[in-house]
Amino acid sequence: MSGVDFAKLAKKIASRILLMVYPYVAWPLHLMHSGVALGYLLWLWRYGRHRIGSQPVSTESAPTIVMLVVTALDRDPRVERGARVLAANGFQVTIICPAWRGVSLQTAAQIDWGPGITFCILPKRAARFAFYFPYLFDGHMLRAAVREPAWAYHAHDLTTTFIGLIAAAHKRAVCVCDFHEWYSENVTFHSWSQTYRPHPPLKRWLFQVFERLALHTATGVITVCESIAADLEKRFQAPQPVHVIRNIPVIQPVGPDVPPCEDVRATLGIPADKLIVLYQGGLGPSRNLEPAIKAMAEVPEAVLVIRGPEHEIYGQVYHELARRVGVGERVYCVGPVPSARVVEEAKAGDVGLWTLLANVGLNFHYALGNKIFEYLAAGLPLLVADLPEARRLVEQYQVGLCFDPDSPASIGAAINRMVEDHSFRKACIANIPRAFQALRADQEWDKLVDIYRGLQAPHES
Repeated sequence: MSGVDFAKLAKKIASRILLMVYPYVAWPLHLMHSGVALGYLLWLWRYGRHRIGSQPVSTESAPTIVMLVVTALDRDPRVERGARVLAANGFQVTIICPAWRGVSLQTAAQIDWGPGITFCILPKRAARFAFYFPYLFDGHMLRAAVREPAWAYHAHDLTTTFIGLIAAAHKRAVCVCDFHEWYSENVTFHSWSQTYRPHPPLKRWLFQVFERLALHTATGVITVCESIAADLEKRFQAPQPVHVIRNIPVIQPVGPDVPPCEDVRATLGIPADKLIVLYQGGLGPSRNLEPAIKAMAEVPEAVLVIRGPEHEIYGQVYHELARRVGVGERVYCVGPVPSARVVEEAKAGDVGLWTLLANVGLNFHYALGNKIFEYLAAGLPLLVADLPEARRLVEQYQVGLCFDPDSPASIGAAINRMVEDHSFRKACIANIPRAFQALRADQEWDKLVDIYRGLQAPHES
């Protein structure tokens, strides 16, 4: 073993030991943290919830909506779309986000989402709460939220819901919770086995407590698809309907000043007669791309281009797997593009691939990801994992094919159909404009404005 390899191994072992020891060393701090969170929870349920939404709207200036989020801002199109549409309709939007996964004061200064949108970037330590019990409370973010002159708080995901509710109760402000994921039905990553599994019982119960709290306390709750909305309403006996805003990109005409997509075929040296199967999105174990890579052994007339963040980490794993199954020259892994460019850059592909883990929870089972709509907006027919929401869309509008996400043979058969049946692929492409028209895609994000206008009207002074 070389000195470099030994150093890497020692660093890896030390990191794992630290992860194991840290919870035991830091448990007094976590106990205090949990105690503070419990105190806020009791206050919120007994007194605070009655204060939420009681602040009148000032007519002297545009109402301020404070978005709370723990995400990589340049890679989260849902946050950007929501902020842009609200700002375009007369609201001031302030986004509070910890320095996390590439987000920093420097990078935030370079992000321009248009007039009416400002950023408040917190220190990196403000994101740690999302990884440790009780997972949903942080004093740094709460203090930052309360300092803002907010008429409304928009809490992105369950991660910031509790903080948003406390801040709203303190300021007598509106609070809208936007569930990108169904947290209690999501998964936990196990570093030793490098796999995702359903949450352990205590963690799942804790998330359910706060989901119930949001549904019974927040001014409004939003999620990403009808199936999750219906199950949330039924399971927690929600007193009001859960709004659905799907992850449909805002479609805008491409002006002459907008640069065209990168010619991936020319950049990577892909032959003109090979079908480009494009995957855009997150990488790693939860994306279940391994069966798709193995499927390429059954599809000699196609290539797979994987584009996403952390490609420098997971790309090596994907390339090694591709070499083992004999398709190393037909699997490519490249870096991500900014969220504002995902639709335009997707036009470099011939077919859009969407897949993920199956049979690990309802959050994945009911998934209807950004990528599905982004591919359609780029004019690509779909190859999607056979899950209820995705299948419903593909079959209703005849815009692609479904496959078993765990079966390379099923994936290979679907890709081969796209390669060999030119008339079918052309028909799928021809159906995309009609699908967007039927989905009323151009009006999807107007729903968000309507929600806030509806909350604004009864309180205008």
